[in-house]
Order: sequence, then C-alpha cells, then structure tokens
Amino acid sequence: MNRKSVVNMLLVLGVAAAVCPVAWGEEEVEKPVKARFTSVKVASEELWMNGQLEESSPLQLVFEIRLDIKPHLSFQRNFDSIQYLEMTDSSGRKLAPVEFNLGYLYQQGYDGEAYACVFGKVGELPLPDVAWLRLKGMLKVPVARLVTGPVYELVPKKGTEMHVPLPRETDDKTAAPEDIVVAGDPSTGRLFLDEYEVVEKEGKKTVTAEIGLKTDAPFELEGFQVLDAKDAVLKTDLRGSSSGRSGESRRWTRSFRFEAPKDFSKMRIRMVYRVPVESVAVPVDAKIGMRGEIPEEPEKGKGRERR
Repeated sequence: MNRKSVVNMLLVLGVAAAVCPVAWGEEEVEKPVKARFTSVKVASEELWMNGQLEESSPLQLVFEIRLDIKPHLSFQRNFDSIQYLEMTDSSGRKLAPVEFNLGYLYQQGYDGEAYACVFGKVGELPLPDVAWLRLKGMLKVPVARLVTGPVYELVPKKGTEMHVPLPRETDDKTAAPEDIVVAGDPSTGRLFLDEYEVVEKEGKKTVTAEIGLKTDAPFELEGFQVLDAKDAVLKTDLRGSSSGRSGESRRWTRSFRFEAPKDFSKMRIRMVYRVPVESVAVPVDAKIGMRGEIPEEPEKGKGRERR
C-alpha cells in the first residue's frame, strides 16, 4: 500500500481522533476501570540512524486507548503484558489481531482523575474503501488498591528519621482504603527528611520538605501525605520525585512545598501504599469510523417503549 492510499484510508477512518467510548452496558458506573479510544493512525516505527531520526518500514496501524481508573485504585506493572483484540472491517473481513502492551501503565491525572494510555499496533492495514473497523475482546488491566497507613511525626528539620513498621496486605478484603493495616511481621522501613526549609513572608510560612522512605523488604509506595494537627491532609505542591532499587533495597523521595498552618510544630506524615489485587477485565467492543465510535442499532422490537 503506497502512502497516498494510506492517507485516503485515514480520511475514511477519521484522522480527527474522535473520542470513542467503549460500550459498558447498564453497569458502567460500577466498573473500576473504563476504556475509550482516543485516536487511530498509520505510522512507522521511528529509529535513530547515524544521528538522525528515520522511519522504518513496514507501516503499522496504531490505536490509542485511554484507561480511566476509579479513586483508591492504582495501575500496576504486569510482566505478562502482551494482549490482543480481534479486528474486523466493514466488509466482514477478519484482519490480524491488534497487539497491546500493558507491561507499564504510566499513571497520570489530577483532582481525583487518574488514567493511563496504552497503544495497540498491527502490521496489516485495512483496504482504502472500508467504512469502519471493529475491535473486540478483553483487556486484563493489572491494578492495586491504595491504602493509607498510620500517621508518623518527625521533628521538622533536615536529617530527622525514624524506623516504622511496614504494612502488609490484609486478609480482610472488605477493608476500606482508609483503614490502617498493621504490620504482621518485623519488617521495617526508614522514614526520613532529606531537606527541610521554612520561608516566612508577610506572616505566612512556606515549607519545602523532601520526604523519603528506605526499605529492605517488599513494599510498594504510592506517595506521602502531610497532615495538620487535626489529621486534615494539607494541600501540597509536588516539586519532584525519585525512586531507586539496589538488590532488595528500595528508596523513594518526594519533594513538597506547602503553606504551614499556625500550629505546625511537627511534620506529620502518612504513607499511601499499593496492595496488588486481581486484574480487572475490561471488555472492548467498538466500531471505529470517521466520527469515532459507531453505536449499534437497536434490535427489532427493542426500540422505544410503547405508550
């Protein structure tokens, strides 16, 4: 297929990357993970050759799907990451399956929204005169529950540290995400302040603090919360983050900036961590056409109710 044919095909499929929500049925609001198509395009793999970015052949059809996840859940890494969706075109012809890699889901979002984007690729291109493509199948998305631990207090100065018990997964599957999970073994981590600085201006105190955790046992940290004396979570500005691994040891740091309340005499910190759960099965069945997804026509006798 030459590039002119590819351009014509894109005009048919809808280069305008219309949002294509997957049909969920009546229980849409109950699903922990939702999927929607955001774009489809034809592209080549890009490689650096002799200091220049070049396209390699063959051309591939590339789909982008956005996965939205409910609060108190987080995406997980999954080593069994390659999954497939079946693809057919408007003529009924079955094309090669679309390959998705869910090995690393980079979580994004703010203000309670969290999502990750995954890309599906297939080397077989549809014919230029197709009206739509249909993708169908199931994506198994690896997720974890987000759990908050107990509150720890550190003296607010650089170099302060304390040893804390590491929470573990609880056998109580009905426990709320806010529940404190107490360690059932002697594993501990080192909670510390790498940096701590206070700047006072016009009667307001602005704190810049780098909080860290080091462990030598299995543990999945999501982040830290800073609380006031009444256990209310302070609004913080995340200035930077890092993580590293050396053998069995793990180390995380997060740099925050926030306005300190009047009674802020100690750094009150709470860890948010991940507890892996079973993968969420996300059903996908969507027709993708020039203006996005094409809704299915209702079956005869199942239209509007008679009055």
